[in-house]
Amino acid sequence: FGGMNDVRFRSPVFPNQRLVIMAQLARIRAGKRAEFNFQGLVGDSMVFSGQMIGVPIDKNQEIPGKA
Repeated sequence: FGGMNDVRFRSPVFPNQRLVIMAQLARIRAGKRAEFNFQGLVGDSMVFSGQMIGVPIDKNQEIPGKA
């Protein structure tokens, strides 16, 4: 995880509401970072949106401290 930008919360989400989170890859810089646009929906209403930055890792890479 590298950070979040332009996150906007439009309305609250309450218990027992179904929250659907969708993300789409917007840009990738090989070996450096990946940028995603994301949205949260309750029914047909968008309740939040923003951009997320992630750091790609090799799925075969060992994670320090994990057995």
